[in-house]
Amino acid sequence: MLRAPAEGGGEQYLELKVFEGIAERTGASFTRTGVRGRRGICRNLTALRAMCRRFGDGYYYLAESAWGEGVQTLDVRKVLWTVAAAGAGAG
Repeated sequence: MLRAPAEGGGEQYLELKVFEGIAERTGASFTRTGVRGRRGICRNLTALRAMCRRFGDGYYYLAESAWGEGVQTLDVRKVLWTVAAAGAGAG
């Protein structure tokens, strides 16, 4: 069973439920010690996508700093690419 978040300690992790490639917040958040030992701990979206590909649907714990403000759901099957500035690297 997960422990409730401790007062004033450590990085916060959001609990996400992934079903058919769509991640959605459950509304729960935990400190690092609260999710210690769980297999679905991710510090960034790249790690979340990789774990979802490997393990499939389930519950995952993502660092709160990696989840965008106001975002409700996220399609973890899609890869987000950052477009380089025009002319960068052009030789």
